[in-house]
Amino acid sequence: MAPVNRPRDRAQLILVGGLVVAVGLVALAIVLNSGIYTHNLASRADPTASEAVGHTAAVRDSVGGLVEYEVGHNPDDTSEQVRNVTDGTSNVSAQVARASARRGLLTNATVNATVNGTTVNQTGDRNFSDTASPPNPSWTVATDAHGVRDFRMNATQASLNETSTPLTGSVFNVTFDSGGSEFVVSVYNDSHTTSLLVTDTTAGRSFGPCTDTGARTVVDITEATVAGEHCAALGRIEDLPRPYDVEFDQADNVTGSYSLVANTTSVDVGSPGDAGPSEMETLYAVWVEIAFQSQRVDYRTNVTVAPGEFDG
Repeated sequence: MAPVNRPRDRAQLILVGGLVVAVGLVALAIVLNSGIYTHNLASRADPTASEAVGHTAAVRDSVGGLVEYEVGHNPDDTSEQVRNVTDGTSNVSAQVARASARRGLLTNATVNATVNGTTVNQTGDRNFSDTASPPNPSWTVATDAHGVRDFRMNATQASLNETSTPLTGSVFNVTFDSGGSEFVVSVYNDSHTTSLLVTDTTAGRSFGPCTDTGARTVVDITEATVAGEHCAALGRIEDLPRPYDVEFDQADNVTGSYSLVANTTSVDVGSPGDAGPSEMETLYAVWVEIAFQSQRVDYRTNVTVAPGEFDG
């Protein structure tokens, strides 16, 4: 074997080695988590069915880890993301199949389809306006999105407008608009407390607020958390019909960073700048065909794996 003496070669070997380790860990996670899921389900369901359901849940979660790994390590190469997730799933499936065979089970997992989306990312502290000249504080981040995942914002409390409920004045809003239904997420400063209110404009009802007293607050919209704590108000958004637009309104009333992955290619942030938002095509989701066979059950299903997506 020829010696590896170029920095690029060494970097590629490190990346490949990391993927091999990741695949091995994913396979181990499926074997272990299948047992955990099965144990939990068997206590309240038919154990025959719980074996298959537990295996499916473990595969879905673990392949989601592969997607996140690849998107993080190959952020600007969707072909590489798709190839490595597809190959990685096959390798994981083979390892799990060998472990399952020792228990008299036949298992298989195969990626049969993928879909690309768009990452919108602002890494530096700046208001959330687009990068047009002049910047637009009210703009559409994603159009006709068939889903959003990993939507996180890191906002500074001092940048938010002071107000209280019922909301008055100008506050930063994130709007999810499906045409017939609309949810508005308002982020504001209420007596030195970062507060978040979710309004179902169609029903005319508001939920929250969810609050945090820190100087900076991380809002994870798709995981429904504010500063790491569950925010039930954000969970309401998962019921919104798809597709929908994601819009920022009065985005000059917030400073910080944010990132989201939208299941659409209809994104236009303007002219990307150093600290402003940028857009990049990325792998959004994979469809995995899962087979599970034992002496008592023959189970096959297709699952969508989009890690960090709304549950609904």
